[in-house]
Amino acid sequence: MIRIILILFAIAIVFSIQAQFNNLGKTFELKPIMSNGNKFFYGNTKVRKGYSLQIPMQSLEDAEVNRRFKNYKNVRLAGRLSWFVPVGFLFIASSQNIFSTSRSESDALGWLTFGAFLTNIGCNITSNAILRKGIDRYNVLIFNRNTAGIQMEKIPNGSRLMAFGIVHYF
Repeated sequence: MIRIILILFAIAIVFSIQAQFNNLGKTFELKPIMSNGNKFFYGNTKVRKGYSLQIPMQSLEDAEVNRRFKNYKNVRLAGRLSWFVPVGFLFIASSQNIFSTSRSESDALGWLTFGAFLTNIGCNITSNAILRKGIDRYNVLIFNRNTAGIQMEKIPNGSRLMAFGIVHYF
């Protein structure tokens, strides 16, 4: 019984190693990201949100691009969290029955809501500017990459053909 379990375990390890090696050679080409205001296009595909650009941007493994995308997410989150201030005030005020006695607290809720609205808009504008800077850096990096490669193929007459190439983007 133990032998069968060990054999099955060994077969599972072999298949997992084989699957990892099969994925090593697979690469995908990064496409440029274009922005038109708050609309983003990856290649020819329109992207609805900036969060969808995380995988291509972080696949470059550039520290500045990663930092800018992280800052984009943090500023966007801060804009969303700003709405909790008036909601929290509303819950506290309603539990203490402040609205029935004082008009100043009611005005305070209005100003807090207006402030949260302005904060959210400011954070959205700022985060999109940060993302655009990250996209600019991303596009510069993918167009300035030099690549070299060797390719070997079998041609119809049965022999093999080897090609060596260098690609430089100007």
